[in-house]
Amino acid sequence: MRKKNFSFYLIFIILALWFLVFLVIPNRTEISIDGQTMGTTYEVKIHGIYPKKIDLISSDIDSILLSINQSMSTYIADSEISFINNQLTSFTPFEMSKDFKYVLNKSLEYYINTEGAFDVTIKPLLRLWGFRGQEITKLPSIKKVKEVLKYVGSDNIISNGNNFIKKHSNLELDFGAIAKGYGVDKISNYLDSKGYTNHYVEIGGEITCRGKDWNIQIAYPEYLSNKGYKIVVLNDKSIATSGTYNQFVEIDQYEYSHIFDPRLGKPSKNQIISVSVISDKCIDSDALATSLKVMGKDKGLELVNRLNNVECLFILKEDGVLKDYSSNNFSDFLID
Repeated sequence: MRKKNFSFYLIFIILALWFLVFLVIPNRTEISIDGQTMGTTYEVKIHGIYPKKIDLISSDIDSILLSINQSMSTYIADSEISFINNQLTSFTPFEMSKDFKYVLNKSLEYYINTEGAFDVTIKPLLRLWGFRGQEITKLPSIKKVKEVLKYVGSDNIISNGNNFIKKHSNLELDFGAIAKGYGVDKISNYLDSKGYTNHYVEIGGEITCRGKDWNIQIAYPEYLSNKGYKIVVLNDKSIATSGTYNQFVEIDQYEYSHIFDPRLGKPSKNQIISVSVISDKCIDSDALATSLKVMGKDKGLELVNRLNNVECLFILKEDGVLKDYSSNNFSDFLID
């Protein structure tokens, strides 16, 4: 009798535990959070999150993005970068926030490593060529370009501890080629800190993948195309792609790219139509993707092959045909 009672109670406890697991405790799942930021869209996928946590995580992500925008958006009148661009006079110290300091110092690092191909002081050039503000109908004169180039160049910046100093009052910053990558990293680090190590974060095509193998499609380099060119598998890696096929201005029936060679004061002009960069951090992929387009295929491949944990893919249009060239180990990430 006792054995029967014991067996009954054991079965009852097991059933109760199963009931608790499947019906009372909410199941973890994979969710997607999306929205708009930095003049584009973002998407975050998180695996292994309880449904009741989604609202809190979504709110925190929005707060992170709002903070970055308040620091680095040139479209917000009272942002840090807007104050520097519009109000800060030459040789007057400005105390930077932690985020701003990190992105600026990364920018100065890439300015040196790319021999000036990456330069966050290009905003006056962008405006001169019709990419920031009023649309233009004719090419800017050589004289005007030379005038603007007097205060373009990151060697006109002094970063001294927490202080930012510009040597010329007309110097203006634009973090458009690096801020999205930083935003991706910032969200990814936040998710890691909350224990959500299996996730995907994307802002405007700049992506980081953590915790498992994620298949990522490199876009076919054609205006408004939704086709894929290559697929890579990423795990604890980031990727960014810079292309000339979706953003341009047309002047005198010629399309000029939004990617500038700040050393020449005009849009970069070569056969490269797309560059994708894989690295550990998205801020690095973002900055390098733009830089390599300006540097050109040969110098770009030489640079990437010197760097640790960085790979890239160039897509060129040669004689009307798409051809690609990759760094030494880029093929390790490709799906055949």
